Amino acid sequence: MIQKAIQKLRAKAAEFILPQGWVYRNGGFHREWGEDGNPSGVNVTPESSLQTVAVMRCVKLIAGVAASLPVDVIERVGDRREKRQDHPVERLLDYSPNPEMTAFNLRFAMWAHYLLWGNAYCLKAMVGSRIVALWPLNPALVFVTRN
Repeated sequence: MIQKAIQKLRAKAAEFILPQGWVYRNGGFHREWGEDGNPSGVNVTPESSLQTVAVMRCVKLIAGVAASLPVDVIERVGDRREKRQDHPVERLLDYSPNPEMTAFNLRFAMWAHYLLWGNAYCLKAMVGSRIVALWPLNPALVFVTRN
């Protein structure tokens, strides 16, 4: 019931912010007439866009620079935020997220996924309640739902 109310609110808000010819339907934005996509009729996907050298080089440059920047784990404590250098995820993000990747490789993959698909996902490998590894997931195969 709450989910239907949220969908109605999104649809109403979309009427005001979407460009002409677009509608909000079934949880996504679609063209009102014809197929979704670009005017040329060529279907452009993240995978097909990487066949263009300019796109590949831009993703490689942005992801490489962003992955080389330091990452801090921040925790909210009341109204303020504090760095948590003793957090288990801090060690994974700084040194070795899993046995097959360096921290740079994981962050590079996450940035590339973010740039091409709009989001990045990691699988947390747990032993009990402790995170022991982070494994990147292909965002093209992840479907986000709300319970």
